[in-house]
Amino acid sequence: MSRNPLYTTHRDILDEIEVAANAPGPAKDLAARVSELEVEIAMLRTEAGRHAEEKRMLATENLALLYRARVAEDQLAFCRRRSTATPAAETTIRLRR
Repeated sequence: MSRNPLYTTHRDILDEIEVAANAPGPAKDLAARVSELEVEIAMLRTEAGRHAEEKRMLATENLALLYRARVAEDQLAFCRRRSTATPAAETTIRLRR
């Protein structure tokens, strides 16, 4: 027998209390939500680190390609200067013979 006769005689009140105690509430859901968010934050930090590394690798690759392009441009300019200077020198040599 219960200590409080009100609860003994009113089973519906006891049922309401039990339902309220078992129902999900803000405090119960908060711990689970915090755990979910912590997992998501950890995953996002991992992805951010991976993206930062990819960005560094792409920057390095871009610098290497830029260097190769500049070297190629310098070689092309040298070849063009040499090819325009060479026919004139050959013409001078042919005229002297």
